[in-house]
Amino acid sequence: MAKRNIKNPETEAHIDNDVMLRASAIGAVLLGIVLALSFLLLPGVLGASKFGRAVQIGLELLIIWLVLTSTIRSIHHIRAEIATWKLLLAGGLTAVVGPLVRELALLIASQFSENITLEKYNFKGLWFFAGLGLLAASIATIRLRIKNRALGNMLELALIALVAFLFFYYMK
Repeated sequence: MAKRNIKNPETEAHIDNDVMLRASAIGAVLLGIVLALSFLLLPGVLGASKFGRAVQIGLELLIIWLVLTSTIRSIHHIRAEIATWKLLLAGGLTAVVGPLVRELALLIASQFSENITLEKYNFKGLWFFAGLGLLAASIATIRLRIKNRALGNMLELALIALVAFLFFYYMK
């Protein structure tokens, strides 16, 4: 007699949470280490000019985007039926914990080198990273879950337009 494959909802929720938290932790550590390395190495390569600093910020935003979207895609490929809100939460967690890991890595590096000077960390910046993580996770989730390309592109465009409107509305 064949054994039935019945899914237990409690076990499935536990596995979803476990995958989400582990992938977020790995993504956050990777993000933090890469951001710390970019902080230490890129000023020497790009120089201390205003343009060099702008290029460094652009590269760091690209790194954040790549790590966040690959974390979301990894979670989705491991657990295809995971709830959408868990994907969004994973993106937010990765984006918030990554800069904290960066600060920890820079603090450890400053103990070994006198050339590294750190300023007091501004925890208000975590709101920026949480928003950036939510935006990246939202776009990655739209790409993964919406099968109709035209609808997905319209949703992405609407989301980016909403974020741009809110940014300019609150920054004036």
